[in-house]
Amino acid sequence: MLIEKKISELTVGHYVVKIINQADNFSLTAAGHIKSQAVIKHLKSKNVHCVLIDDSKTIAASNEKTESTHIKPSPLNREQLEQAKEIFNQSKSIQKKLFSDALSGSSLNLSPVIEVTNKSIDAIFNCPDALACMLNIREKDEYLLEHSVAVSVYITLFGRYLGLERDIIEQLSIGAFLHDIGKIKIPDEILNKPGKLTDDEFTIMKTHANHSIDIIKATPGISAPSLEV
Repeated sequence: MLIEKKISELTVGHYVVKIINQADNFSLTAAGHIKSQAVIKHLKSKNVHCVLIDDSKTIAASNEKTESTHIKPSPLNREQLEQAKEIFNQSKSIQKKLFSDALSGSSLNLSPVIEVTNKSIDAIFNCPDALACMLNIREKDEYLLEHSVAVSVYITLFGRYLGLERDIIEQLSIGAFLHDIGKIKIPDEILNKPGKLTDDEFTIMKTHANHSIDIIKATPGISAPSLEV
């Protein structure tokens, strides 16, 4: 059952579907469970007032001590989160360079993509929650960069869940990392339009998939599974 909840009513274990009332421009990358009070605090700090939860997916919180006990995260957890943040920011920097190269007509350099996706895969295999939590909230003005990074992370999580071999996961993750590169060919006034696209604008927007295929095909060292993504 979908229920609206004020941020003050949100508790650990609730399954948040989406934000429905806020003062800023933040959005959830994906639905998911509230795993700690820190997440609720973060939402409050972003001026989120109300969310939609799926009560059927709510899980009972463990016998977690209240905030008054001031439990500090373990050094290992802090280290994992810092590593995840570093990978996330490095991924966005690489995305910026890829978009710049694609815009200028240069061939994409796959080496940094392979390097950062392997770091991401290692982090996810060691601690799936650490990197995924970095994607819970994203900046509106970096949507294009963060979306491709998020898709790469989620396809890695799903591949791990399915028990796929690491080599296959790596190739799928690389393909996901590059899948939206063709959007650089879409005019800014369409790509960044805040309102609904007209039929003509939507037709132009859909061409980004073909642009992506052309750019990725021309990338030295790209594999067939990566291209299929």
